[in-house]
Amino acid sequence: MRPDKKAVTDLFAERVQYLIPLFQRGYVWTLNEQVQPLWEDLIDRLEAIVEHQADADCVGAAKLKPLRRHFLGTVVIGSLKGSTSESVGSRDVIDGQQRITTLQLLMLAFRDLVKPLDDEALSYDLQPLTRNIGKYKRPSDALKVLPTNVGRDVMQALAEAGSATAVCERFPAKVGKQRLERPAMVRAYLFFYAVLTCHLRGLRYDDPLPEAGASADDRTVAYAVIRSIDQDNQLRLPGDHLQLDASRGHALLSTLREGFQIMSLELEDEDDPQIIFETLNARGAPLLPSDLIRNFIFLQATRNSEPVDELYRLGWQHFDETPDDSEKAKGAKFWKQLERQGRLKSSLLPLTEN
Repeated sequence: MRPDKKAVTDLFAERVQYLIPLFQRGYVWTLNEQVQPLWEDLIDRLEAIVEHQADADCVGAAKLKPLRRHFLGTVVIGSLKGSTSESVGSRDVIDGQQRITTLQLLMLAFRDLVKPLDDEALSYDLQPLTRNIGKYKRPSDALKVLPTNVGRDVMQALAEAGSATAVCERFPAKVGKQRLERPAMVRAYLFFYAVLTCHLRGLRYDDPLPEAGASADDRTVAYAVIRSIDQDNQLRLPGDHLQLDASRGHALLSTLREGFQIMSLELEDEDDPQIIFETLNARGAPLLPSDLIRNFIFLQATRNSEPVDELYRLGWQHFDETPDDSEKAKGAKFWKQLERQGRLKSSLLPLTEN
């Protein structure tokens, strides 16, 4: 493997598409467990950079130790393939797809938020980080990240919507009195759009908000954001009387450039992607037995040049997309529902394997 240290912006600056192979699971990061902690890391690093710069202005940069970049983890990618004048090159994502997808959702939300600000420099910097510039035979080539089959339409919709309002209209939280579960990628996009908006208004994610009947932990900006994503067809955010400050956007983009580091490992011909996929640990949700089974089946099919998309449609799509028709499901997928086994909970699909 060829290692390379990258900033977040370096990850997407290349004219390339990160392709999530079909043997990978879909997007599973949740707001509370992974997405919000990532945002907290980003704000903590931004504030550390601002403080370090203030100290340097007072005593001189030479007297201070350089500020270390925050390590965001490792991604494992394949070599570049398929690049022509009419099609964008792609890199298979062997490990780290949750992280790459989440960071791209952050970039898309950032792009859409600053669009009405008429800040040419900020919009110009974000454009190549959210779209492969060019004219392609396949519209999907413009996407920086192409998820597995179950998430491709969602990513395409988020990339093309252009605003949180349009995203909310495409993926409502309710129809009449019936509540719907927004897809995980949509929830992450809306969360980033909301906390970015609050940040540019001068509100921190953990700022307290006065609200009757709520505990102290629940009276925060982040709580209000997540509740609105769950309940409202259009986002209702605190601080709507405050103006957006574009300078905060520039500082945030600088933090993504300078404050974080990702270890990118590019596979070489002798590396076995299946072994690497199964042994490396990504931050967040652990692999289920069903994930490993899918990994093995579709990776072998890919190696044997079999019709992977057709095999997926006939043999696995049912497990990813079958809706739960029960009254309390709220649009959830049947095989993703959690069932209790003693003190533990597991989704239905792994339970069928036991």
